[in-house]
Amino acid sequence: MNPNQYPGYWWHKLAHVCQRWRRVILESPNRLGLTLVCTPRTPVEDLLAHSPTVPIIIYYGNPEPFDLQNDVEGIRLALLRRDRVCRINLHLPSSSLREVFKYMNGSFPVLETLQLYCSSLKNEGAKLHSTFEAPNLRHIQLSDFALIHQDTPPLITSMFPPSLVSFSLGEVTPIQYQSPAIFVECLSAMPQLKSLKMGYLFPVEQDKRYQKASTLRLTNLEELQFHGESGYFEALAARITAPSLKGLSLTFTDYLEDVMLPNLEDLIRGATDLSESCKFARVRFKDSTSIVMDQNELWTGRGAFELMFSLCPTLPSFKKQLEIAAHVCGGLPSASNVTSLLLEYARANKWPTPPQSWSWPSQASDIDRKVWHRLLWRFENVDTLRVADHFVDELDNALRPDAGDGDSVRTLLPKLNKIVLYGPDKGFQLFVEARKSAGSCVKIESGQKHRLTLV
Repeated sequence: MNPNQYPGYWWHKLAHVCQRWRRVILESPNRLGLTLVCTPRTPVEDLLAHSPTVPIIIYYGNPEPFDLQNDVEGIRLALLRRDRVCRINLHLPSSSLREVFKYMNGSFPVLETLQLYCSSLKNEGAKLHSTFEAPNLRHIQLSDFALIHQDTPPLITSMFPPSLVSFSLGEVTPIQYQSPAIFVECLSAMPQLKSLKMGYLFPVEQDKRYQKASTLRLTNLEELQFHGESGYFEALAARITAPSLKGLSLTFTDYLEDVMLPNLEDLIRGATDLSESCKFARVRFKDSTSIVMDQNELWTGRGAFELMFSLCPTLPSFKKQLEIAAHVCGGLPSASNVTSLLLEYARANKWPTPPQSWSWPSQASDIDRKVWHRLLWRFENVDTLRVADHFVDELDNALRPDAGDGDSVRTLLPKLNKIVLYGPDKGFQLFVEARKSAGSCVKIESGQKHRLTLV
C-alpha cells in the first residue's frame, strides 16, 4: 500500500454481495490486501471483536476529528494486537502522543509504515519507548520529532531497521544528534533506502568539515529532497554518494553571498541519470530563484533536478538573483547536456510590471551583460532558447554584439538554432544578423503565452 494513500474499506461492499463472495474474500486476506482501518470514527472495540483476523491500520488525526479520551483508548486497543498492526499514522498533539507512546513498546513484527506528526506548536517530550521495534518497517515519516535522543547511540536504535526504503524527516527538534555526521551514521543502517526527504525550518548547526574520507555510498537511493540551509546540505553531500539518484529537489532558505556548492556538484556528477540525461532546463525568477532540469520538456511542474532559493522576505535584487543563477548553473555538470532552455519571469496572473522591491532596471544597461553571458555560457549545447516577457528585452540587449565584448556574444550558445519569444514578438535582430554573418542561422518564433503558468 502507498504510505501516503488514505486507507479505506474497499472490500466491504464485495463481502456483502453474498456468502460465497464473502468466503472467497476472507479466505485470501493477504493476497487481496485486506485491512481493518481504525480511525476516530470507528468503534474500535466492536470492530476488533467481530472482524476477521486481518492486518490493522491505525489512522488518527488529520483529516479526522479527534476526541482525546475516547480515541486514545481506541488506539490502545488496536496497539494491543501488535502482531497485526501494519501501519500507524498519528497526527496528534504532544500530550496525546505521550499517552499513546506508552503502549508502543515491544516488537511490531508486521509494521511497514510509521507516520508520526506532532500537531502542537512544540513537541513537549513525546518520544517513542526505547523498547519499540519494527524489524520489517519500510516507510517512516517523522514531523517535529527528534531523530535520535541524546541518550540513544545512533547505531543501536531500533528506529532504523535495514528494511527501510523511504525516510521522511521534517521540522525536527534541533538537538546535537542532528549534525550531518550523525545523520549519515543513521543512513548507514538503511542499505535499501530509495527515498530520503528532510526539512529544517530553523537554523541548524553547520558542520564546516566537508571531508570525503568517510563517504557513505547509498547504492539504492533514487530520490532526495532537502529543505533548509545550504551549509547543512553541503556537509551532508560531502559524506554521501548516490549513483542511482534520479530525482534531486533542494530548497535553500539562507542567503548566499558566496555561492559555492562543490559537494552538490560532486553529488550530481556521481549520478548518471542527473548528470547526463537532463536535456531540458528552466530558470525561473518568481518569488524566488529556481533552476529545474529534466529528461522531458519543461513548461511547468517539477523536474528530475530542482534547486530553489527561497529567500523571502529578504528577497535580493534581481541582479543578485541572476548572479546566483549564473554561478550555480556554471557549476552544474548537467547544464552542458541541456538542448532546450526556458528563461522565465513568472508573477501573478498577467504579464507583470515588477514591484519596486525587485529593483528591476529601467534600462537594460543596468543589468551587467556579463552576468547574462555567464548564465548562458554553461549551456553550450542548447538548440532552442525560450524567453518570456521582460526577459525578451533584457536578453536582446545582452546578446547584441558590442565592441567591448569582443567575440563573446558570437561564441555564446554555439549550437543555437531557434529562439522562441513569449511576450514581445520582436527582438534579437542584431544577434541573428551577427550569427548569420558568422555563417550560423538562428530562427525567431513567437510562442503561445498560455504554455507558461504564471502563478
